[in-house]
Amino acid sequence: MYYVSQILYAQGYDVHYFDEDAVTWLGDGEAFDVADNAVGNQNIHEIAIYGASHGGGSVYCLSHYWNLNGGVGGLFEADVLFAAYVDAIRNVGIFTTDPEDRYPTAADFCINIYQTHNGGVAGLFGTSIPGAFNIHVSVPPFDTWGLLLDHGTMDDSVYIQQGIIEQLMLHVDR
Repeated sequence: MYYVSQILYAQGYDVHYFDEDAVTWLGDGEAFDVADNAVGNQNIHEIAIYGASHGGGSVYCLSHYWNLNGGVGGLFEADVLFAAYVDAIRNVGIFTTDPEDRYPTAADFCINIYQTHNGGVAGLFGTSIPGAFNIHVSVPPFDTWGLLLDHGTMDDSVYIQQGIIEQLMLHVDR
């Protein structure tokens, strides 16, 4: 996901890159504080969030916390226009293996890219999310390259990285 951040930064987006642990299972933490500051002090009105594995679960938690604390027409003057999950796993603890299956509540659009054929050593898999733009890379037409991936390599795929970049740029202005 770091590559995605670098490309978006080069395209003029205000990018802040965090480890999934910068968001607690409640949704607060450093990532929320930085976004809140950007809205309050830097004239930012559109937010995009994305993550892989437990980082995908953190996307849900951050979006939900944003929604509960004044986002989407509330106190904040910014909307979460875009969210992306890559083989997302719930963020409720380091040993959680349940796939994230909840739509990020504050997001206008969510792309969810997941696999169900190779969870690696830990047996981790994503799943379909109601309301999201779901891309299941284990089935046609994506299986020609998707079956070469596992949970640990999903976020390194140039196809997945480019898909996130393209969708984000369609939904969020610079």
